[in-house]
Amino acid sequence: MATKVERRDKYSGDKHKCIREGVGSYEYDNKFFKYEGQWKNGKKHGTGKLTFQDGSYYEGTFVGGEITGFGTRYFAVSGCKYQGQFVKGEFHGKGRMLWPDGSIYEGQWENNRRQGFGVMKSVKENCMYKGSYVMNKRQGQGTMIYPLSCLKSLQSKGDRYDGDWLNDMRNGDGDMKFVDGTVYEGQFVDDSFNGEGVMRHCSGLMYRGLWFNGNPTVLPSRIVIITSTGKDCIEVVQGQPFNISIQCVDSNGTIIEADSGREIRISAGFKHLQAKKGTAIFDLIEEYEEKPMNTPYYPVLQYPLTDFLAEEEKAEEDLKEENDDTFDDQEPARSAEDDPKDTPSLEEGGEGKGETEGEGGEQPNTPGDRLPTAGEGTLERQNSIISIAETTISMAPEAVDTKDSRPLPPPVANKRTEKGLCEWTNIMLAPAPPRFPPFVAMDEEERKIRARQDKQDGLKNRKQRSVIGLIEAKRMKRLLPDERFARIGEYVLMIHDITSPPFMEQTLEPAFILVKHLRPKREKKPKEVKPKWDTSKFIEQGMVRS
Repeated sequence: MATKVERRDKYSGDKHKCIREGVGSYEYDNKFFKYEGQWKNGKKHGTGKLTFQDGSYYEGTFVGGEITGFGTRYFAVSGCKYQGQFVKGEFHGKGRMLWPDGSIYEGQWENNRRQGFGVMKSVKENCMYKGSYVMNKRQGQGTMIYPLSCLKSLQSKGDRYDGDWLNDMRNGDGDMKFVDGTVYEGQFVDDSFNGEGVMRHCSGLMYRGLWFNGNPTVLPSRIVIITSTGKDCIEVVQGQPFNISIQCVDSNGTIIEADSGREIRISAGFKHLQAKKGTAIFDLIEEYEEKPMNTPYYPVLQYPLTDFLAEEEKAEEDLKEENDDTFDDQEPARSAEDDPKDTPSLEEGGEGKGETEGEGGEQPNTPGDRLPTAGEGTLERQNSIISIAETTISMAPEAVDTKDSRPLPPPVANKRTEKGLCEWTNIMLAPAPPRFPPFVAMDEEERKIRARQDKQDGLKNRKQRSVIGLIEAKRMKRLLPDERFARIGEYVLMIHDITSPPFMEQTLEPAFILVKHLRPKREKKPKEVKPKWDTSKFIEQGMVRS
């Protein structure tokens, strides 16, 4: 005999003809669901709340017993909360989903998935996406901005991507703008720069070419200096400007034309001379602001390089310099004290007069005369002449010091490369800065050598060097450094890549080359050739006039 199970009606509320109608509550047999709300024809219809045993619930519109319309769905396990449109219990239409970490999506839904246009602020990815979705993934046209902190105020900035998406990744054509100002325009594959693209780096550099997995396919690695002669040094005449060209090449020596806009600095240096500790020169070098820089040749101190061409000196100064240059080839002019009749020749040891005299007892001063020696009455004057020669040399550094207040010319400006090339024109080594340590050390060493030489010579040859000393003084004056230009000698030219910040975190290897600063060649002026006197021509011209 079958046992009769008594069933208890778990509905309490309004009814019409024994059918649930109006407002009432119902607890299901499995005790997992409980509904409180409106009923129609025995089904949930209208506004109501469906709660679940785990604490989850739906509160909103019901149609014919189904969750359809606008409502709120809360998931107790995950803590997510959806508010929007439903169709038969699924997210469908326009809605907003909130996550416990603060992430939020607002947009179109279809069958519980994000589908169509929507805006997603993801705390986990620290970004905001605004664009198209397909099957819950970013796909189609869309914009991503990150980090989220840049959305809090108008002053804040962040990275931004505008372009194509596929399977939740950047794929296709797009523009990427970084917070530091760098911009990439081109193709993407699997969220990376791939294919043809142009990057305008925040440093000013521009790369236009192929990319692979986020990196350029070719990049320069070093700088090469191009010389017209092909030699490993440059010869420059003092006071003359020169040009320098460089190339940005890879390890194979190929110019990378896709690379433009690198900032390149050109500078010069002079060999750093070591001084003994405790000397004045050592203290000067230690106090010098610039510190030595290493080069493949030797350590150098930076030397000024300029592209400012100074104006030429006055014509009178140039003429005076030309006269000094030609002094070696001429005999110094003699004063009344140097008259041969009062000064004996070197050959005769100071006895008597010259071998021949003119009619009036006077001998003309001709280039063939012998050089006079120091007689008893002229010793003081000749000692003074020698002193002049020595003082002229020893006073060279002090002569430079008097120019301490002279401003240095402006340095050569940095330049940007164009398709892997760069050139400077009309640059030249500037005059040395005041108290430049290497030059001070060289002058000091020169004085010491000359002092030792004079000490060895003694006074035995002093008388014979009387007039020769004057010639030497004039010659050394001509050899003294021309303060308008850099000194004669060997310099090092340095080319550095100072692009900042470095592109792709790489800086090109610098280039170095020797510059030999040469003395200008002395050009002898051609003698003016006067036409020979033609008496017959003169007579013919006179006859024509008459």
